[in-house]
Amino acid sequence: MHIRAYLAGGRLCIVVRDDGRGLPRDATALASGWGLRSVQAQLHALGGGLALRSAPGRGTCATLTLPLGLPPQPAAPSGALVPRSRP
Repeated sequence: MHIRAYLAGGRLCIVVRDDGRGLPRDATALASGWGLRSVQAQLHALGGGLALRSAPGRGTCATLTLPLGLPPQPAAPSGALVPRSRP
């Protein structure tokens, strides 16, 4: 297994690669279980993402990305009162 981390465009990228037997084709589409879907949802909630590449007999490469700043905040609904900070 090889793990590499680097910064690119204000994002932290972590690449985890192995030379194992690879994932089933449906797993790379995040359709086969809750584990990968959960990881993807958590990263997405933080403004990041998960990309998988795999081929039978050739291993798997997972790339996780996270922004280095705070994730964007959702806009307040139209007409909603937005608290103001005090001086």
